[in-house]
Amino acid sequence: MRNTITIARREIESYFVSPIAYVIIAVFLFLMGFLFERILYLSREATLQYLFYNMVTILMLVSPLISMRLFTEENRSGTLELLLTSPVRDWEVVIGKYLASVAVLATALALTACYAAILAVVGHPEWGPVLTGYLGMFLFGGALLAVGLLTSSWTKNQVVAGFVAVIIVLFRGVVDTRHVVYYLTVAAASLFLTVRSVESRRWR
Repeated sequence: MRNTITIARREIESYFVSPIAYVIIAVFLFLMGFLFERILYLSREATLQYLFYNMVTILMLVSPLISMRLFTEENRSGTLELLLTSPVRDWEVVIGKYLASVAVLATALALTACYAAILAVVGHPEWGPVLTGYLGMFLFGGALLAVGLLTSSWTKNQVVAGFVAVIIVLFRGVVDTRHVVYYLTVAAASLFLTVRSVESRRWR
């Protein structure tokens, strides 16, 4: 577990030392802010339900951007082989990188909490749907990140990894946010396949 946390911390630092995380989060917040203003203006309802519907689509595009670099950079620079020869298990590498991407996603979602605060000022939103909506978005985004992590282990090119991840996500389609088991299954299956993909490099 210590190795996993160390890898996660290293990846989080690499996200925020470079402009990657800031750009991705800024784009996400810009799109969400624009949609929130439009939806609130048109619907006149103190709810985030309509925003969550749109957030699903945005996450399908943003999540691969977060995770596509996790293994592609290691593959391109040749540092993955060095990492795999160190005293660290393959699953620790995969989970560590995954947790780092989840941290970026959680940061982006947390910053949109200001929309709920605005609704509390202008109206009386039902907090149950708001909280379950955020949980659904977090689980959905987590599943997408796992898929992106898997595709990033296949190639040295970030664009290719991101494109393949988007194609896979679109092929799976948009599933109701209540299907928690589905999201967890997708995430677990993708992480399992990523571990196997990384393990295969030991035999090349």
